[in-house]
Amino acid sequence: MSASASSARRLAEHVVGSVTDPNLFANHFQPADSWHAWLTVLRSIFGLPLSAEELPLFQKATGRTQAFAAPLTEAWLLCGRRSGKSRMLALIAVALACFRDYTAFLALGEIALVMVLAVDRDQAQTIFGYAKALIEQTPMLASMIERETGETLDLTNGVSIAVHTSSYKSVRGRTLAAALCDEAAF
Repeated sequence: MSASASSARRLAEHVVGSVTDPNLFANHFQPADSWHAWLTVLRSIFGLPLSAEELPLFQKATGRTQAFAAPLTEAWLLCGRRSGKSRMLALIAVALACFRDYTAFLALGEIALVMVLAVDRDQAQTIFGYAKALIEQTPMLASMIERETGETLDLTNGVSIAVHTSSYKSVRGRTLAAALCDEAAF
């Protein structure tokens, strides 16, 4: 396994494990049993092997027989209202911002941006609130917040999490580490 593949796998395991880890985000995802399907989604997106219990859900949801062999660079999820998609977007944004090193891809002084795009300002603020809570209420991460505005968390590792309303103008000219879109169908 290459160094980058090994790093990607560690990140993936960390993201999935963070949902049930009491030192990280377990208190944000209660009751734990209700998040089982989302753990399968996370494992799929990040290219982790699926258990015998997870594979049928993956097959039913994707129409595929085999799980993805590697992390995805793009994923489209069709989720209903109150399905937890906004909390998952916040989790993925926080994990990509806090647990991945982008310095090899950035010029000196450049900031990597994990951008969450939402259908409107209210939804963007909801996701921002979730992301902020995940970091602020996790002692090992709270000190990473260097500066906060109404729509951006600048972290000490040179990464920012920002929420915006959906517009092609939002992503232009930015150094994006990830673009996570909520309700992109509208």
